Amino acid sequence: MPAPPTYHGFKRLQGDESNPTLGIVVDNTSRAVHVCEAADVDTDWDVTADTNPTFYVHSATNPATEYGTLRHDATNLILDAVGGGIVVKLGGTEHWRVTTAGVLSSLAAEAANAATGTGGLIATGGIAFTDVANAWIDDATHGSGTTTHYIGNQAITTSSDQRLKVDIEDSQARATEIFRSLRVVDFNWSENYGAHEAYNQRGRWTGLLAQEMVGVVPYIINAPDKNCVACLAGLDCQEHVDEEGKPINWFVQYDHLVPMVVKGIQEMDARILDLEKGQAHFQNGWLKDQVRDAMNDSKFKDWLKAELV
Repeated sequence: MPAPPTYHGFKRLQGDESNPTLGIVVDNTSRAVHVCEAADVDTDWDVTADTNPTFYVHSATNPATEYGTLRHDATNLILDAVGGGIVVKLGGTEHWRVTTAGVLSSLAAEAANAATGTGGLIATGGIAFTDVANAWIDDATHGSGTTTHYIGNQAITTSSDQRLKVDIEDSQARATEIFRSLRVVDFNWSENYGAHEAYNQRGRWTGLLAQEMVGVVPYIINAPDKNCVACLAGLDCQEHVDEEGKPINWFVQYDHLVPMVVKGIQEMDARILDLEKGQAHFQNGWLKDQVRDAMNDSKFKDWLKAELV
């Protein structure tokens, strides 16, 4: 087998005899190509030799510490910025920037003002999951409606469109009885909740417990297995964990409880109307009339006389 060529630099490549092209050949030691100013040709770049051909582009200000590289590691094409971020421009206008903190932003100013950690995403103009205005997420309105989005299997928006529902009938739920059976508790957040310190600084909280609600209004509980004994008891469960081995928490979708609240208000309103009708009867002399009629009834008189003996 012939020894690798010792020549490196620009070279006419003959890999395809019918279409020879111009290439850049690197040596088999550093495997690097550096683009720099003439004044920096003697600079010690102080970089480790790469295992794959790598293209370096150095800045004119601090060429040894500010540069970008482009290489392929036999799996991925890797673009690496050292001493700064990465900016994507179209027609000379900046559209995207990745900062040294790993924040992806559509504007440099937005990224600079972002109080976020590594891996944040800031998109001026919104984020669209599909090329439909109704699916945009933004701080301004788009489109003429809303597309349901999900975090995991939980919807961010809830649709009440009749066209999405079947077997529709008036509710038979006894809402006031359901609400009586729900236990409202005061509590502090445990350390298992990521924001427990900040939340507990606000004071004690008032809420409900998903494990207790599942037997009363199961459809508002989002859980991996509502019949799991350990999960129902609020204990650690090795069966229902995420990719990191952490328990998959149960969630209450309170927005789905709103129709039950409406039903409860309707039930209480009906009872109030009945009481008001009864009060009106008394105010209109209904009770007085009932007593007078009873006293004139011979059977009632005989019964009353027997009771008083």
